[in-house]
Order: sequence, then structure tokens, then C-alpha cells
Amino acid sequence: MTSILIGWGKPFLPGLNILINIVVVGTGRCGSVYMAKVLTGLGIPCGHESIFDYAPGYTVMGRFHGRARRTLSRVSQKEGKNWVDIEQLEADSSYMAVPYLNQPWMQNVKVLHIVRHPIEVVSSFLLDLDYFKSYRTNYEKWILYQLPSIEQFDTQLERVCYYYIQWNKMIETSCKDRPYFRHRVEDPLSDEFFKFLDVKPKPTYDNNKSNSMRKNRHFGADISLTGALGDEFLDLIFRYGYVLPKFL
Repeated sequence: MTSILIGWGKPFLPGLNILINIVVVGTGRCGSVYMAKVLTGLGIPCGHESIFDYAPGYTVMGRFHGRARRTLSRVSQKEGKNWVDIEQLEADSSYMAVPYLNQPWMQNVKVLHIVRHPIEVVSSFLLDLDYFKSYRTNYEKWILYQLPSIEQFDTQLERVCYYYIQWNKMIETSCKDRPYFRHRVEDPLSDEFFKFLDVKPKPTYDNNKSNSMRKNRHFGADISLTGALGDEFLDLIFRYGYVLPKFL
């Protein structure tokens, strides 16, 4: 049997891979590293962007089937390089998995949809990452490729909010006929959460240790959204069970 290698490092052998059963998706800046470590602590080895990132689709599919090298994102490595064995993964946590949800080889995978307060996510994209201004990073370029309609908006704030709305819509639309569970990362892990994962409850990580949830800055109250985009953003805030912060 010939091994196949896409990229660098140790090749995986076809037929010897461990099946990926669960994918954790969201918008980014919503606790994906935290959730990868939660699942790993519950006995479900979960990588962070180990399979799904901005690599070409054939590389992503190769990683999924165990025929290409899997890795860990840089942000998750900062918290310890050996917290999960990437050759034993049963799950992956990545917002970049969203465009792949409708692929035939993904149809039997459970989807854990994590959300965080939209104001917190948008503030992090604006103030921490400075996304959607010049599309300087590979991540931004990849999102633009997946969602070219984002360029119809003039301001950075509008583009970030549009991305947040549309990315969550893509997740929900792709999960109408498959095992799906939505979890707000600010909430305690519920009995329904453990039942969905088919694991027994265990003490797990504190939400405050999540890298993407450490920032408390917010875009200013004087910056507001108007029109249909503003209405849709507010609707999503309320539909996910959040309330407007006092400063707005």
C-alpha cells in the first residue's frame, strides 16, 4: 500500500485513519480553541484547525480521510503543543469547516455550532484582529473567496457584521437534516450538550481560559448599524438569546 502525502511531514496511511465524527463550527473569535480542549478533555480528541483551514480543498479532504498531514493552529500551540494527538483525532474545531458542511464526505458528521455574543465577536474582529479592512491575511483572503458579497459594504463594521450574519446562516442552512447542536460558549455545559456528544459529564475547562474570550473592548456606542443589515444583526442577537449591552 502506498502512502499519500500532501504538504509536509509524516504521511498518513490510507485505510488506517480514525474517523472524524464531530466538527465544531462558528465564526471565529467565539471560543473554538476552548471547545477543542473541552472535547479533548471529555475523551474526544479534537484538533483546532487541524483539518479545516485555508489550504486547498484537496488538502482538506486528504486530512479528513487521514491521507494528508494534520496539524494544530498556531494559536492553540501557544497553550501547549501536546494537548492532543493529531494522529488520533475524532473531531476538529474550525470556523473554516463551514463551506465543507455540504460535501458528501461530511454528511455523517455531527455539527456542534458554537456562538458567542455578537457584540463580543464583532468587537474582537474589529479591535483585536482589524479584519476586513485591507484583506492582508490569508484568513481574510480565504473568507473573501468564500463570501465575495462582503465587498458590497463600504465600512469595516458593516463587513464584519455581514460576515457574522452570513456565516451563521450558512451553518444553520447546512445542518437542517443532520445531527446538530448549538451552544453559547458563555453558558455552562448542559445535559443536552453531553447527550449530543454521547459522553458522560466531567469537570472541564473554564470559559475564561479561552484565548478568543479574553478581550473586553467594544466598538464604540457612537458606531451604529442602520437599515436591513442592522435589523438582521439585532434579530440574530435576540434569536440566540442575548441582550444588548448597556453601552448601546
